[in-house]
Order: sequence, then structure tokens, then C-alpha cells
Amino acid sequence: MSVCIAAISDDKKIVVSSDLMVSLLGGAFSADLSLIKGREIALQQWAIGFAGDDIGRVKPLVARVKHALVGVDELSAEAVASAVLKSYHAERSALAVETHL
Repeated sequence: MSVCIAAISDDKKIVVSSDLMVSLLGGAFSADLSLIKGREIALQQWAIGFAGDDIGRVKPLVARVKHALVGVDELSAEAVASAVLKSYHAERSALAVETHL
């Protein structure tokens, strides 16, 4: 199980904290302090967090998001959310093609 806590500070910054534990084979093996569950996606202003049983698609997803944000003048929450959503759908489509075609 992953734990993530987020809050908004008085000066309107998002503060996030998560565990660093990783489990393998249904919990048969686990280790603390072994995995950072987030990646920077835009100029130290935005990051993306992740957790799950199969995180193999995280790296290409983050690469797609970073590429989608290149040249975006205003990194608003809406712009970043849109880039993440479009990138997620593109990555899922690529996975479907790889798996079924």
C-alpha cells in the first residue's frame, strides 16, 4: 500500500509527502527507502506521483508529459492536467497496440 499526503501551504504552494516502500510478488518481498514515487515534469513547478503493481509505463508517460509541455508559456494547473491526460491516453493506446496487434 502506498501513502501520499498533500496540503496547500499559506503561501499557496502544494506540499506532498509519500512513503518510499516498494513491495514485490504480492508483498512477499518489500523494502523501505527504496523508491521515489514521483518525477518532476515541468521546470521545478510541477511533479507527478505514481504507485501501483506495474509502474513500467511511468517513465514513457513522464517523457510524453514533458514533451507535451515544451513551449507551453503558462504552466497553469489546467495546462498541466491537460498534458497529463492526453499523454496518459496516448500511452494507453500505445500499450494496447503493443499488446494486441
